[in-house]
Amino acid sequence: MRIYLLDISDYPVQLHLKTLIKQTIKAGGRLLRSKVPVHAEVNISLVSNERMQNLNRDFRGKDEVTDVLSFPSDQGPGVLGDIAISPEVAAAAAKKHGHSFHREICFLAIHGFLHLIGYDHEESEKEMFELQDKILDEVGISRDS
Repeated sequence: MRIYLLDISDYPVQLHLKTLIKQTIKAGGRLLRSKVPVHAEVNISLVSNERMQNLNRDFRGKDEVTDVLSFPSDQGPGVLGDIAISPEVAAAAAKKHGHSFHREICFLAIHGFLHLIGYDHEESEKEMFELQDKILDEVGISRDS
């Protein structure tokens, strides 16, 4: 699986965390290999709150900042799509929930990834959250991290 990560946020995200985000997505791809083409591509963008609010307004009709958005691709089975994450919102959520920034941002990345491969809140929310925890555990990120 190819994962492209672009950081255009105003928030400092260290290189090792960017690597961990990619490892988390790869772990999800391995676990869910029946749903993920071998040569799949995923694009992840770390964006500013302003950019995230614009995306949320333009694509969901909600003029507010959010933590993560997923945009499934229509370019064929190999390109899964794009994930946008706000590191600033992730940092605030990590503080609120009492866990680390790296846990929150990897959680958001795998959450977005699961949406790209067809999981949603209405039909498979319980399974989604179980998979998220399993994938994060596989890369050594616990709720206590």
